[in-house]
Amino acid sequence: MSNPEDFLRKFPIKMFGTGANRPSGVNGFAIVNRDPRPQEVSKRPSSIFGKHLLHDTESFDIKPASSLGPNDIRHQFEAHSIRMDVGAAAMNSYRLDASGPSIMVTGELSGCSIVMRPVEGGGVDIAHVQPRPTHIGQNGAPSTPAQTGQELHNELTQAHPDAIVYGASDTRGQYDSSDRRVSIIGVRTDGQWSLFAQKVNADDRRIRTTYQIFPSEKKL
Repeated sequence: MSNPEDFLRKFPIKMFGTGANRPSGVNGFAIVNRDPRPQEVSKRPSSIFGKHLLHDTESFDIKPASSLGPNDIRHQFEAHSIRMDVGAAAMNSYRLDASGPSIMVTGELSGCSIVMRPVEGGGVDIAHVQPRPTHIGQNGAPSTPAQTGQELHNELTQAHPDAIVYGASDTRGQYDSSDRRVSIIGVRTDGQWSLFAQKVNADDRRIRTTYQIFPSEKKL
């Protein structure tokens, strides 16, 4: 992906992870044209007027190549895949460095947070963390309510002050998990990893905004 900023500004995407039973690592993926549901539209903001003027465009799914049939039209590639860990206590970081593919993908965010800690040489230790679910006590009643995305973001920010945490927060540049979904893509260029976040409406999947979230934050 030679120009991820331009691609993410123009084309709505939906990311699919490899599943909870697969550890983070290199996997085969494919990008395919998305077949929108009836309520979905393929729209992107204008390069001049932003969200005030939307243009028609294509939309895509990025999913494990093993999930596709032999007759599905796709472009296949290898990428670092980041597994979703459930709860901050289960967080495991994966190092993106100069080795392996130059693309990173992970499942779509709907309340999750991404934790990024820079390392020497343009790399990053990265984790994808999902809020804790409701814990059921011995009598069958919920003993601990489900964690919200905002609560998870706060917990991770406090626990990892040396890291960049992107998640469901009311902080500018983050996202509102009640009505937004986010796809995260990482790209290594000349040894430096950069991570990007594309926010779309949860219902109709129109692109809302696109940000670079690592190594620094900027709206694209």
